[in-house]
Amino acid sequence: MRLLTIILVIILFSGCSNIRNYRGELIGVWKSDAKKTLASMESASGINDKAKKIFVDDFFGHLIVEYRKHDVRAYFDNIDDTIEEMLEFYPYKLLEADDSKFVVERYDLLEQKNKVITLYRDGDCYFIEVSGMGFYEYFCKIK
Repeated sequence: MRLLTIILVIILFSGCSNIRNYRGELIGVWKSDAKKTLASMESASGINDKAKKIFVDDFFGHLIVEYRKHDVRAYFDNIDDTIEEMLEFYPYKLLEADDSKFVVERYDLLEQKNKVITLYRDGDCYFIEVSGMGFYEYFCKIK
């Protein structure tokens, strides 16, 4: 019984340590990468021409996501009157992390609730699915 308890403790703490190790890789400033995102959009099917025109016309490449140790914020670099709430940091939880992804629970300002999102790693970038559109928005680390 004692051996079983020791094994369980080791397993639990090794998982926590793993997340701690990956948290350092998430911490930083990430910027939307228009070129990678638009390439993903071009390879997707089912996006109408009107939506494509909106997205191609300087839509992507302006969202900044800043992760600190326990909080995150997201704001646009091309809007002078950024909504004050976007400049605030909100807590997040790193639920899972490995060489291929980060799974994060964070507050969504648009939906006014916490959401779990998966950030799929791609070198010094990560990508997330653009909701319901069938393509991905890429974010690359700038700091």
